[in-house]
Amino acid sequence: MREPAERQSESQRATAPADAHRVRPFAMAMRDLDLDFTQNDRMQLIDAVLHCCLEPAAERLSAGTLDHRVRALLMVVRETQGDRLVWMARCPIQDCRHEMELEISVSQLLNMPEPAERFCWSATPDCTLELRLPTGRDQIEWRGVTEADAEAEGGGVALRLATALVSSVNGRPPTSDWSLPDSWLPALDAAFRERDALASLELEVSCPWCGNESVVRPDLEALALSCLAAEQKRVLEEIHRLASVYHWTEAEVLAVPRRRRSFYLAHTGDGARP
Repeated sequence: MREPAERQSESQRATAPADAHRVRPFAMAMRDLDLDFTQNDRMQLIDAVLHCCLEPAAERLSAGTLDHRVRALLMVVRETQGDRLVWMARCPIQDCRHEMELEISVSQLLNMPEPAERFCWSATPDCTLELRLPTGRDQIEWRGVTEADAEAEGGGVALRLATALVSSVNGRPPTSDWSLPDSWLPALDAAFRERDALASLELEVSCPWCGNESVVRPDLEALALSCLAAEQKRVLEEIHRLASVYHWTEAEVLAVPRRRRSFYLAHTGDGARP
């Protein structure tokens, strides 16, 4: 696991999700059960989860970096199901492609150094850029940008988005007509990945099927959301069983603490009325 040794700034530590919010497990309230995990808007779904499970509500996280958002999401996962995150990864070796079960520690992920929100990067010896990490608000603004829109303004989507993250060029704000050269994008992408540990997470694994070692890159947002979707489904199934037997409402079932709910479930048998 690659862990960049980037120091936190004072402002970054002040906005870290663990400092600003209490986290509760998912699927404990009616509004949690209303979330639709089949929707295609991942940004909106993450917002909804964080608004449900972070106290006070997570409005400010949209202004935080994507790293802050994924850390908050992982904290919800840990509170919900514990520290063990299971990922069914596919071996990247073309002649193999078997699935392999990988275990990831959520606590280990959360203990990785948080990246500084701003950093300097030298494109050429005579040009230094100050850049910022993208935020949830950026995602909201960018998701409607099409390649045609970007080309109309000169340059593709990647170029337009990268240019928006430049705060200064040689110590001065960029002019309205300034844009990154296309040739800088690969190196700049590498610079962002180096500084954003969770977004660029790489795991070195040995495939149990073919024995080859390779690097896999988990999508932590997708993995966390799939875990929460599974928890929502599990709780809905519990509600169905208990409602069928005891004729409780959804709200009444959710009000029963988990330990007692497990006791009642163990005595439902085949679902026949007691």
